[in-house]
Amino acid sequence: MLAPLSWLRKYIDVEIPAEELADRMTMTGSEVEGVQKMGENIQDVLVGKIMEMSPHPNADRLRVCMVDVGKENLLQIVTGADNVFEGALVPIAMIGCLLPTGLKIKKGKLRGMLSEGMMCSGEELEIGDDVYPGASVNGIIIIKEEYAPGTDIKKVLGMDDMIIDFKTYANRPDCLSIIGLAREAAATLDTPLRFPETSYKEGGEKTADHVAVEVQDAELCPRYMGRLVTDINIAPSPDWMQKELTAAGVRPINNIVDITNYVMLELGQPMHAFDFKYVKEGKIVVRRAKAGETLTTLDGDEKELTEDMLVIADTEKPVALAGIMGGEHSGVYDDTQMVLFESANFRPQNVRMTSRAVGLRTESSARFEKGLDPANAETALDRAMHLVELLGAGKVAKGCVDVCNADVSEKDIEVKVGDVNHLLGQNLTGKEMASILERVFIETKVKGDTLVCSIPTYRKDIEHSADIAEEVIRIYGYDKIPSIMPEMHISSAGLTPKQKTMKAIRNMMVGMGLYEATHYSFMSPSDLDKLGVSEDDALRQVIRLMNPMGEDYSLMRTTMVPAMLTSISNNVNRNNNRVHLFEMSRTFHKVEGAEMPEEVNRMCVGILAKGEDFFSIKGKLELLFDMLRVEAEYAAVEISYMHPGRTAGIVIDGEPVGYVGEIHPDAAANYSIKGKAYVAEIDLDKLVEARIDNMTVKPLPKYPAVERDLAVVMDEEQAVGPILGAIRKVGGDLIEQASVFDIYQGKQVEEGKKSVAFSLVFRSIDRTLTDDEVSRRFNKIVRTLDNQYGAKLRQ
Repeated sequence: MLAPLSWLRKYIDVEIPAEELADRMTMTGSEVEGVQKMGENIQDVLVGKIMEMSPHPNADRLRVCMVDVGKENLLQIVTGADNVFEGALVPIAMIGCLLPTGLKIKKGKLRGMLSEGMMCSGEELEIGDDVYPGASVNGIIIIKEEYAPGTDIKKVLGMDDMIIDFKTYANRPDCLSIIGLAREAAATLDTPLRFPETSYKEGGEKTADHVAVEVQDAELCPRYMGRLVTDINIAPSPDWMQKELTAAGVRPINNIVDITNYVMLELGQPMHAFDFKYVKEGKIVVRRAKAGETLTTLDGDEKELTEDMLVIADTEKPVALAGIMGGEHSGVYDDTQMVLFESANFRPQNVRMTSRAVGLRTESSARFEKGLDPANAETALDRAMHLVELLGAGKVAKGCVDVCNADVSEKDIEVKVGDVNHLLGQNLTGKEMASILERVFIETKVKGDTLVCSIPTYRKDIEHSADIAEEVIRIYGYDKIPSIMPEMHISSAGLTPKQKTMKAIRNMMVGMGLYEATHYSFMSPSDLDKLGVSEDDALRQVIRLMNPMGEDYSLMRTTMVPAMLTSISNNVNRNNNRVHLFEMSRTFHKVEGAEMPEEVNRMCVGILAKGEDFFSIKGKLELLFDMLRVEAEYAAVEISYMHPGRTAGIVIDGEPVGYVGEIHPDAAANYSIKGKAYVAEIDLDKLVEARIDNMTVKPLPKYPAVERDLAVVMDEEQAVGPILGAIRKVGGDLIEQASVFDIYQGKQVEEGKKSVAFSLVFRSIDRTLTDDEVSRRFNKIVRTLDNQYGAKLRQ
């Protein structure tokens, strides 16, 4: 928001330099982005009065002028301009002056005659008619007003002002106005504020006799006010208004249009002036646009409208985009006789949406987008009528049309003095706080330890006690807040037991020569097809992403195997034929009736290398289990993408935790994997839970061990794991160790059978075992295996 210092001084007394004002207002919350001195590039250009003028003796087209610039002697200046005359006031660039065009004025001779300066045109001063009327005409600027010779030309041009560029925030739309910034400056300087004059006299016509307003969507238009002005006299605005508009960055047009722009800048309320003869039947209808409607705006561009856009229409068609810009026939023209002034309030979200949709952002829409005060519409309309009367631009009709569905009453907030002090770290009294709040125009009463604050309608940003505290401290002074070191309770950081276990697992896998892989947590629908997963499999219960990166990443993965197989395939395709990978991450599983999926920590291991087989990957897992001190058993399991005869389920404490085995040849082929690939997938949450933290230490055995080998013949489909379990159970406390050391199928064993040899170690902790004790326990094991599993002693 550009605020000329001269305009601010209309409402407050500023006795300090603009730079100091900017610094002080920044400290009270009105941030200043810069201060610019107008006309900085115009120096040593003075008003000169041509006292005498005579033809040049040596040139027919040149004239010699004697010019009074307020100095002791007249200056002799030679010019070729044909629009100057004796008695004319013109800009004179003095010797040594550097003009905005880069031209430096030097004393010299023109065709033998001395010239001690230069008369300036608008082009040489780089100004146009928007700065001074007639500056765009080819020729020297002729100053129409009376100024004493020697006056700085910047005063004549209205360029002797300071422009302060304020940064306005979304929660302070009231500061998008000169009066709003003046309020902030008055609070900063603790000086009285003068409000703009809004008085005027009404004429004979009645607005209600000519104008009707219908608001069809009160939500999008909480308030719409209109007032008629008759006997319009279109003319240029007075010099003071043009200069203030120009300084604020707005081009003057004519008195009626300039009044609406002036009020918008002064009070922050956008307005529009309709030529009333173009308002069909004198009726304004505020409604949503109809499908297929178009509107040609004042800039001549046709806009396609949609049903969610708010328009100002007459009985036939839209005449303006609400809060943005009027239509091509909604302006003011030289033959305009009656004008309808609009002052309204529109929903900010709708203005923002419409502005973006049509690609049109204006000073008006920029203000409406931030949310304006509905109560300000009436003040702005009264101010506009005062200016109409002041400028003699027309006669104000009696009364106005006001369709108001907005709450324009002030609200009260009660705040505890102690709460404010607690937030600010201060010890102010309620009376001191009330005095500060009065400076920011918040009427405050002190009732005991409570402040009752009446919030102005334009301060929609103040809702809670924290907002009141902010108002107090920004005026009291942020620099008065004492510096206090915060209390810090430092506790030693560390990993949780689960995190420690996960870290140990990761280190163990790396230590066994595997590389850790990281994959996306997504998978493609085709992955489940490649694995051959049936339609009723739980892996098909997937969560689909609403906004995926692509179809290949559209599902949250329920298994880590597809990503692992893809990595194995990519390695092999790049001639890396020895692949040892593992990944520790999550899979995601839909839970019936739950909003969020269940996330399971899992580990997937993948191996493909010459010489590696099922026992290679199983051996790595067993080393991991030993490190975690968990007892794992293996059971037969059927998984669609795993080899049916070379896959085992992993069971810990009677609960399945995963599987290990060879990938089914069909699944391997679907991922372009040649050779045998082995994978394991384990539920890490269950594995960590089963970990035995307490280590039991036993003394070295004192008594000798007795070793026996046991070979039994069983069905080839019989799993060995249950057999080992039975051996350990029957052997009881005398069995120190039981393990498989050979599995044989061949000519010496009948078809459909296999021979499994076990190594058994017997030992007692308190005595030396006799052969009889060992034999009884050994024979009991043989009978149990025969009875329970049909495993007969091999002869």
